Amino acid sequence: MASAPEKSAPSVPRLRDEGWMLGTLVGHGAAPYQHDPENSNSYYIRIRALETETGARRSALAADESVQPIDGRSTRRTDPRESGGVRIAWGWDLKRAIEESKSRVKVGDTVGVRRVGREAVDISNSKDTEPRYKNRWEVETVQFIKQRHINARKVNEDYRAARQSGIDDPAARALYLIHAHTEKLAALRYSDPEDQKRFIEGVRRALEQSPEREALIGRIAQKVQAAAKRAGDSFQKQSTKQRELVSSREEIVRE
Repeated sequence: MASAPEKSAPSVPRLRDEGWMLGTLVGHGAAPYQHDPENSNSYYIRIRALETETGARRSALAADESVQPIDGRSTRRTDPRESGGVRIAWGWDLKRAIEESKSRVKVGDTVGVRRVGREAVDISNSKDTEPRYKNRWEVETVQFIKQRHINARKVNEDYRAARQSGIDDPAARALYLIHAHTEKLAALRYSDPEDQKRFIEGVRRALEQSPEREALIGRIAQKVQAAAKRAGDSFQKQSTKQRELVSSREEIVRE
C-alpha cells in the first residue's frame, strides 16, 4: 500500500470535460472493499480533492436558500465531484491504471481519476448466469491530461498538420480516425464542395464544444487500440505460421 502524509493540496487546474475526480493522490493499494474486513479484497485509490469553482458557487447558493427559502423550493445539493475533501474510488482495474499510467503517477502527484468504460467479466466457470462487468479506469497527472487536451485541440483544428508534426497518442489517433471518416462521409453526402466544407466544420465545432468530447474520444481511442491489438495479434500468428512453414520446408529439404 502506498500513502503520503496528510498536507494541504496544491491548486488543481480545472479541466473542462466532465467525469474527472481531481486532487492529490494520497494513497492506493489492496484492501477489503470499503475497508470492511467481512468484504472480499479490492483495490482503492484515495484522492484529496479541492472544491471546484462551480461547487463553491453552488454551496454558497444553497446556504443562502437555506436561510431565505424561495417559494418553498428545496435547496440544491452540490455535485460530490465538485466538493472538496478526501474521496476514495474502488476497483481492481485501478491497480492496472496506476501501473500503466503514461505519466507514471506517484503518491503526492496532482492527478485526475475517471471511469472510461466497463468490460464484461468471464463467468463461464461460475454458477452465476447474470452478466457481470468491471469498471475500467484511467489515472494520469493533471499536467499530462492538459497536454493531451492541447494536442487534441491541434488535431481537431488541422489533423493533417498535427499528424505531420508527430502528435501521436490514443486520443490523437482517435481524432485522426474521426476526421478522416468525416471527410469521406461529406464527399458521399454532398456534391457541392462548399456543403462538404460546412459539414466537416460542423463536426469539428461539435467535437470542440461538446462537454462529452473527452469521453467520446476516449471511447473511440479504446476501440482503435483494441483493433490495433487484434491486428497485431493476427500478424503475430501469421508470422509464427510462416516461420513454422519455412522450418518444415527446410527439414523436408534436408531429408
